[in-house]
Amino acid sequence: LSIRRQRQMCIRDSISTVLKEEGGLWMRSRLDTASGKETLPWNGAVLEVPNSAKQQIPDGAPAADLRAVLGTAEAWELPESQNKSLPWPGFSTEGLDYANIEKLAYQVESWEGPDGGAWAIGGFNPARGKFVVQIDSAKHASQEIELPQGSHMHTGWYFSKPGFYTLTLKAEATPKDASKMKSWQRVTTLPVTFAVSDDAVAFTCDRNGEAV
Repeated sequence: LSIRRQRQMCIRDSISTVLKEEGGLWMRSRLDTASGKETLPWNGAVLEVPNSAKQQIPDGAPAADLRAVLGTAEAWELPESQNKSLPWPGFSTEGLDYANIEKLAYQVESWEGPDGGAWAIGGFNPARGKFVVQIDSAKHASQEIELPQGSHMHTGWYFSKPGFYTLTLKAEATPKDASKMKSWQRVTTLPVTFAVSDDAVAFTCDRNGEAV
């Protein structure tokens, strides 16, 4: 019910978490549409993951790691390649000045979701011939996605059960010269909520872009 009270936008388009530096790292969601780009307020969107996103995870070794972390043979998928009927989450550091940044990495600091639910972020690695899980619900505290200078990347997002998942993303910079970047300037967080299943979407959204 808290999601309904917040009256968040419901997203079915391309959306990226964008990093900038304004006295320190600053992360917000940016909606990318044919009519332009719109920066959303902190905690300002719910990504719709309807039943049309539900897919069988292929049998065999290439997808074995994904099946293992989700604990299921099917899941709701937001693919790493754009499907214009679904949200397309990504990461962007194109506007970030790397002059004093040695390393920039995303993590999932914490998450909430349905009982027994699991999620994973990752994509198929052609060189390794398999799906590579980059961050998942069980091991997220020790996992990260590193973004080199001026990056814009999309990954696959997978959810095992219907319901609401809120992942608090954290971006952290390792400075080249620590004296030029205080500890509080190196970290920023952003919660992102996913409504997984037709029921979750219907509960949250009135299908016109606003929460009920």
